[in-house]
Amino acid sequence: MLSDPNPLPKPIGQRRFPRAFHLLKRTLLALRREGLEATAGRIWRFLQRRPPAAVVAALLAHPSYPGKALGGSALKPRVLIIGEMGVPQCRKYRVEQKQELLASLGIASLAVSWHDVAAARDALQLVTHVVFYRVKAEPEIIALIEEARRLGLTTSWEADDLVFDGEATAANPNLLTLPPRHRAAMIADAEKFRSALLRCDQAIASTDTLAAAMRRVTGGEAVVIENALDAETVALARKLRQRARPGDGLIRIVYGSGCDTHDADLELASDALCGLLSRSPDLRLRLIGPLQLPARLAEMTLQIERFPLVPYSDYLALVAACDIAIAPLQDTVFNAAKSNIKYIEAAMLDLPVIASPSPSFAAVIAHGVDGLLAADGEWSTQLTALVTDPVYRRRIGLLGRRNVMRRYRPALIARHQYAGRFAPEVEPPPNRHALIVDLDPRRVAGPSLLPAGEHRQDWRIARLTRLIGIDAPIGTMVRSSIGDVDCFAVRLPRGGPALQQYLRDTFRAVFNTYRPELVVLVGPSVVGDWLRQLCAEAEAVLHSVPASDADDAESGLKLTLAAG
Repeated sequence: MLSDPNPLPKPIGQRRFPRAFHLLKRTLLALRREGLEATAGRIWRFLQRRPPAAVVAALLAHPSYPGKALGGSALKPRVLIIGEMGVPQCRKYRVEQKQELLASLGIASLAVSWHDVAAARDALQLVTHVVFYRVKAEPEIIALIEEARRLGLTTSWEADDLVFDGEATAANPNLLTLPPRHRAAMIADAEKFRSALLRCDQAIASTDTLAAAMRRVTGGEAVVIENALDAETVALARKLRQRARPGDGLIRIVYGSGCDTHDADLELASDALCGLLSRSPDLRLRLIGPLQLPARLAEMTLQIERFPLVPYSDYLALVAACDIAIAPLQDTVFNAAKSNIKYIEAAMLDLPVIASPSPSFAAVIAHGVDGLLAADGEWSTQLTALVTDPVYRRRIGLLGRRNVMRRYRPALIARHQYAGRFAPEVEPPPNRHALIVDLDPRRVAGPSLLPAGEHRQDWRIARLTRLIGIDAPIGTMVRSSIGDVDCFAVRLPRGGPALQQYLRDTFRAVFNTYRPELVVLVGPSVVGDWLRQLCAEAEAVLHSVPASDADDAESGLKLTLAAG
């Protein structure tokens, strides 16, 4: 066995305050790597950039805040995911995996928790597409959706469960074991999820059934991006397949649950499991995650191995040490929309999988070839066939892995389910980009750059300046347009090291998003050597223009006022 089935519990403080422990760990790591002064600066900037949601809402409602919707942005394709990051397995498959596959297509992305409203609002200024993952129409989310609309971004609402359907949620038998208050809250939240879905341009679903339900609600587009394989899963599975199975002569059946809403699903197979356990002393049932044992299984505790929720790599290791994986699902509308991720994970470890014939499993499993499907009343037959025949187990497991690799390998999913869906809905920008850095927004309304011998229409111009007229927190960024110029205005400290730090961070963010080949610095005295170094690394030409000058005779560069 890979680890103690009854591990020591985490300290009570860590269980009750996981975020606090995470921040403390990051602080200690920064102290060790960067020293006290640098760490103190990081903490100060962290506090400054994360004001309460009410402050951000007040900013968005300020009379001076630009209300005009933008269009024709020259930003490179870049995706922002604003979502619920609290459930590790959801974060892996719907956030981190998405970022990895987007990167394989050359599309940059970033992810922000919806709780960090200020960081999400700032990030919106630098992207072309935003995905709201599993978020409700809370006031903060509504404000962010409206800000995305002002910026002319493509908005998608994403879910991997039928959480926006109150009737289906209420009928889910897995909720019956939850505390009444918790169950009532989940049902009530369905309307908020539905409202957020309706506010976005399109929907993203993890299964065909879920996408169809979204289309019925919105009457619009809903695309399918499945839970699939990624580099981490492929590498871990390859490593774990090379390990020797436990040599204790036991046969293990494994079932994993990432949350506390799968008790009724396990109940579906409990009679068959009890019968097999009672007849086979060398059989074990391994349960991973927060599950309440059905009454009959509770009597078989000597043959049941319990494990809590563990990090993903540890979870796969626990599954890899078993012989059979099961994925029972009650036949409900809610469950019909679920993905087949349990099949993907177990099959990659050469484990044969028995699953309920819900749409996502039935669509990919050829019964008796690369997996088994067990309807109600068939669990005992299918389990017995695998438990009693090791050759059959091995064959089903190997063919299951071949099936998963054929259907869900990263390059295939990226090409067929990602490519073309995250490009901005604007005409492709010209090939040449220039960025003006001028910290006095009152000096010129919107300068554009005209290199000698070049035509203005061949260039896209952006401008980075100071945000004034709005009482916003330091670090706040606002993108607006003056004519056809993208203007990035940031709230900066008055001077000193703090100004340099914020200016450097902001410039790097804008630079990486806009990717100019020419940077014009107006009034260079406030900018450090870091700008020259960054331009040199990116092979961008840097020109300095005195604030009092409109022309640079040596370079042939001319500053003019943009239209508007």
